Amino acid sequence: MKPKGPISPREEEILSFITRYCQERGYPPTVREIGKAVGLQSSCSVHYHLRKLEAKGFIRRKPAKPRAIELVSSSEESLPSEEVVFVPLLRGVTQGREGVCLEYTRAFFPFPKRFINEGEYFVFRVQNGAFSRWHILEGDYLLVERGETFENGTLLFLVSQGRVFLERGDLWEGGGSGNVIGRVVGVWRKL
Repeated sequence: MKPKGPISPREEEILSFITRYCQERGYPPTVREIGKAVGLQSSCSVHYHLRKLEAKGFIRRKPAKPRAIELVSSSEESLPSEEVVFVPLLRGVTQGREGVCLEYTRAFFPFPKRFINEGEYFVFRVQNGAFSRWHILEGDYLLVERGETFENGTLLFLVSQGRVFLERGDLWEGGGSGNVIGRVVGVWRKL
């Protein structure tokens, strides 16, 4: 269904919130979460606006399900409902006698399953300009696949004395210069 007709400022606010929420979490908000975000006390008011957005072709809903809101693209096709994998955000790295310990936050990043192969992954937020040599800037997010052995041309994620650094696999000498934690498979930058 092609979106039709103008939408009110309140409907635009609700649609914008739903879009942001889905992008950040990978699933839609509940009616209560929408109401709280846009300042509507009554769930009936939220349902009213959702019915109008659905009638205008911006969303689809499945009755009697709390998170059953689907955004509809302007090209008359629904956005792909791919399987999503939630990848943890790395808080920090400590190195002790037992080896390297990775500490994770409670935050997770949703990724379409097609972006991630079998294996264990984490996301690392770059805190300083230490990776500028690789054109990776402060505030960028790295998607890292855990492992110790990779092909030579890959960008390795290493830890030495509690500090994180990157090195190309064919240039890294190994040994005492750091522990391989994984390889960088993606970089995300918010513009």
